Amino acid sequence: MFKNTSFKIKLMLLTLLSIIGSVMIFSVILYHYGNIATESTIEEKMTNAQSIQQEFLSSQAKQLELISLLVSSEPAFVTYVTEAINYYKKQNQTQFLTSIADLLLERTQQYDFDIAIITDADGMEMARSNQIISVIKDLSTKKPLKKAIQELQAVTGYWLEDEQLFQTAIVPIAQGQNLVGFLITGYKIDNIYLNTLSQLSGTEIFVIINDGESSYLNATSADVALTKFFENIIQQGKLALNTNKTNKPLNLNVNRQKYVANIHELTQINSTKTAYLLSTVSRYKLLAPFIQTRVVLVISAIVMTFISFVLSFFTLRAFFQDLKYINTKVNAIRRNKNTKSININNPELSSLSGNLNQLSSEIIGRSSLAKHLVEVSKKIPTVSDYFWVASENEVIKPNQIIGGRFKILRKIGSGGMGMVFQAIDTELNELIALKVLKKTEHQTLQVSQLKDEIKFSRRIQNPNVVRIHDFGKIGGHVFISMEYIMGYTIAEVLNFSKKLRPEAAKYTAMQICKGLEAAHTEGIIHRDLKPENLIIELDNTVKLMDFGIASAQNHISKTQQSEMIEGTIAYSSPEQLQGKGADERSDIYALGTIIMEMYCGKKPYASKNDEELMLMKVSENPALITDFWENAPILLEHIITKCLMINPKSRYQNVSEVLSDLQELE
Repeated sequence: MFKNTSFKIKLMLLTLLSIIGSVMIFSVILYHYGNIATESTIEEKMTNAQSIQQEFLSSQAKQLELISLLVSSEPAFVTYVTEAINYYKKQNQTQFLTSIADLLLERTQQYDFDIAIITDADGMEMARSNQIISVIKDLSTKKPLKKAIQELQAVTGYWLEDEQLFQTAIVPIAQGQNLVGFLITGYKIDNIYLNTLSQLSGTEIFVIINDGESSYLNATSADVALTKFFENIIQQGKLALNTNKTNKPLNLNVNRQKYVANIHELTQINSTKTAYLLSTVSRYKLLAPFIQTRVVLVISAIVMTFISFVLSFFTLRAFFQDLKYINTKVNAIRRNKNTKSININNPELSSLSGNLNQLSSEIIGRSSLAKHLVEVSKKIPTVSDYFWVASENEVIKPNQIIGGRFKILRKIGSGGMGMVFQAIDTELNELIALKVLKKTEHQTLQVSQLKDEIKFSRRIQNPNVVRIHDFGKIGGHVFISMEYIMGYTIAEVLNFSKKLRPEAAKYTAMQICKGLEAAHTEGIIHRDLKPENLIIELDNTVKLMDFGIASAQNHISKTQQSEMIEGTIAYSSPEQLQGKGADERSDIYALGTIIMEMYCGKKPYASKNDEELMLMKVSENPALITDFWENAPILLEHIITKCLMINPKSRYQNVSEVLSDLQELE
């Protein structure tokens, strides 16, 4: 058949068959592995959706608990509830209980609760926000309340009442050492609540109540058609609620459309009723990006087949042109003395790799740091000491008004410089942190210098620096009000994790640099930079604390060196230890120590006492990071080594240089 066919035609046909064969093989491989990837993608996306749902429910419960604790710790609220309950029990009259209902309604509107209930210490309902006339009834058998009564601490859970499911928080109400009762608050788990959860997880959500014999839909985020379908299959018993213990997605056919669903137990309400959370999404919607990609790839392959054939055709035709014609053209070109070569200059595309790498590094760093925060949050609480009782000799006491505007809520902690309290700025109605410095014999003489230092520090406007608000005195003690941050210090994170993941360490170091850079621009030197003064907010923003306060302490204490708290000397620069003062490079020295500690969990110097450590720091070179981490990046070793040079002139001269090198770190 092809015996008399020209070589040109044979070669073109062979090329065409090769291209078609390659496309067919590609399509088969794409289809086969595409199906495998499809199931994996479905399982992964449904697992992610379930994780998002659990995280949302957990965050809502924590928020509800925190607000409820705030309400239950209000002195006026506690006093009023105590008197009303005592009056009822003595006089058996409910008129005061009615006023509690009004008070609960006010708090419900203020904090967006859907329901609020007050019980006595035995779990007897006294009043509720959605009921004017009090109806005394026993709620102690309700599962969350029963647990709260047994454990006498805050409890979160779920509450089913009149077929309405609530996410609840139950907190004790105490006056002094006496338990008065319990405050029960809740959010409705209704269609609106589920719509929010649906938007976050990208699935339609159903809440199903099972009473042991039958099941029914309690709330949903889905449209009418999808809701009706699930109502039917649930009522007919076609959807077994205990069949999804393997977390494998269920495949369902709804009106000729394929859906995948996950079912897991939300909570056991009581001995007979259990609530389940069902999330579902259209298989097509879930896989739309993948299907579109596959279609685009197939179409692209077909188009490329055609283009390749056309290009091959013209290439072969040109190759098999008449040699005489080619020779003629060559001779013509050779004779044409005015023929000039054409230079095509293809402009290079502007590279975005630098910006993309930087953005990617930041995202990965924040995510990695978030994992550390999760690990720490499982071991230490973010809120404690709600029922702090001050000793008689303490200057600061609960509910005390400081400076005519700051109402003390609780003690956060104490250290070498003084005590820190959580307070409310009554003028601005916001939470603040109040640091009360220790009294020294030189404080009176140097208070004006302290004021000047605080004024300078207030100029720092940067998201990586805790803002200082105000300054004042009480009982001979200097106090400073500042921004209140909920989170964990780097010292707390390192205490549990020993060191940070490299991505988290790089991100944290860059955040510290940005805060220092902003301060140094204003001419403010920290002088006491250490992990205890670096706090990670819950949104993973790293903030520098105590700017100006460390410097101020220099003014009000001539014996600071002998009063340094444990760990401060480890981060102090040689010139500080020698009494030569401090500048930007002193903060850079402390930064280098912190970077090394975050990356490998070790400090550059190790000694048994402060005197030996001080001597080593002014006379010996620090350990290299490679002594502890053999495969440490060369650039990282360079950064740390340059930060820790004994001679300040040999260090980085400004934080911007450190930040620039950190950005280049792989």
